Amino acid sequence: VLLKHLLGGKTFDLLKTDTGKPYLPDDDIEISLSHSGDYAAAIICNKEETGVDIEKIDPRIYRIAHKFLNDFDKSFLTENDLVGHYLVWNAKEVLFKYYSKGAVDFRKHLFIDLSNRKKNELTATIKKEDFNAEISIQFKIEGEYVLTWINHQKKIIVNEQATK
Repeated sequence: VLLKHLLGGKTFDLLKTDTGKPYLPDDDIEISLSHSGDYAAAIICNKEETGVDIEKIDPRIYRIAHKFLNDFDKSFLTENDLVGHYLVWNAKEVLFKYYSKGAVDFRKHLFIDLSNRKKNELTATIKKEDFNAEISIQFKIEGEYVLTWINHQKKIIVNEQATK
């Protein structure tokens, strides 16, 4: 429903890649989708990878924090910073969707700088052997939900090494 609205009512086929990324086969539009609880989110972008994530805030995130937080991420958090934990998680989900090639370790390859948090902006970095990117991510907190998305207005720095 959200995609149909964003595409001006146009009909479309929605498919998924082997890594689960949704795409429109007859279009140059990049899309990203997310849902949590009673809410859904969608973003579209012309010819540029994108990502969006929405999550309902719940203290259960503390139980899985060891699976996605690295020392860099932790340097911006306090132990009881529930919203901060969600900002890191959501931003990493957005990076995962942006990269879209799979084989991403959230602790080893993804880093979230929360220093601009008061401006509703995060700096997110992907560091892999064949791919490096620094991406601006915006967020909004509404009630019990955190929404994050790639800020395409900010410069995205990508350095992809040629594979041998």
